[in-house]
Amino acid sequence: MNLDAVTQAVGREVRDARQRRGMTLAQLAANLPSGIRVPTLSGYETGTKTITVSRLVEICDVIGVSAPAVLDAALHRVGLGIAAVGATIDLRSVIDTTTEHLVPLRQWARTQLANGADAVVTVDPKMIRDMAAFCGLTTPSMAAELDKHRPLQQDITERA
Repeated sequence: MNLDAVTQAVGREVRDARQRRGMTLAQLAANLPSGIRVPTLSGYETGTKTITVSRLVEICDVIGVSAPAVLDAALHRVGLGIAAVGATIDLRSVIDTTTEHLVPLRQWARTQLANGADAVVTVDPKMIRDMAAFCGLTTPSMAAELDKHRPLQQDITERA
């Protein structure tokens, strides 16, 4: 795994989220409790500085986006497959699929929603392997199917 690529991808996702909110680096810096300064934030966004998890959470909180969603988008940006890292999926999309071999997955999604689960959920790699076995698919095939049910970026980054 190329960690520099991951660092750059995380920075790009943070920058994109900040810009979608119409926030400048100076505005972001002014609202951070830890006092991170603009040059450091710029380094995070360009990938020349590695951001810690606690800083990522703090920055995402001020921007108003989900840190896990930012990290998920960054990992996908660098091509790390969902079978290895898990996936964020929209249960409503899963329910709407008409693919015959995904009947068990549709039933699972309906049950999750009926039991009060959020419409957008994260499934870990073990769960993807289990889903694949349950549906009679290979793990890579299940990962490809789940990737079709990723929520819109705004659904996973914006807080309710």
